[in-house]
Amino acid sequence: MRFRWYVVTGVFGVFFLLFDLLALGAAAETQPAIAAQARAESPLAETYIVVGQQAMAYSHTLSDVAHALSTAAFDSTMTAVEAQPSIALDTLYAAATGKAAAVARLAYWAGPLLTLLALLLFTVRERRVKLIANSGR
Repeated sequence: MRFRWYVVTGVFGVFFLLFDLLALGAAAETQPAIAAQARAESPLAETYIVVGQQAMAYSHTLSDVAHALSTAAFDSTMTAVEAQPSIALDTLYAAATGKAAAVARLAYWAGPLLTLLALLLFTVRERRVKLIANSGR
């Protein structure tokens, strides 16, 4: 059995994308200054926030999970975000401490990049060659 790298990168990419969607969506719901700075300066963060908030509006359970992820990743920086709302998104990632914050920093860029890498690996994967054995003669 052949090891399929596109499956591994795809799973990690989707995991990181979901983490960012939920954590940033819940953080922006808690602090509107985060969404305001993302809207002004970061299209990627704004996409995470908008899609994450739409997903949280769809399911109450998903909203609870998102708020738990946001609290685990960014709770240590919420007072700093309140103190300086003009640099809320920068402060959110720069001052966060803990394992969940490290995953959030990694997931910010790793999610889209790993997902694109999975698509690239899927398109260039080795395929089984089927030859025509008999032309009907």
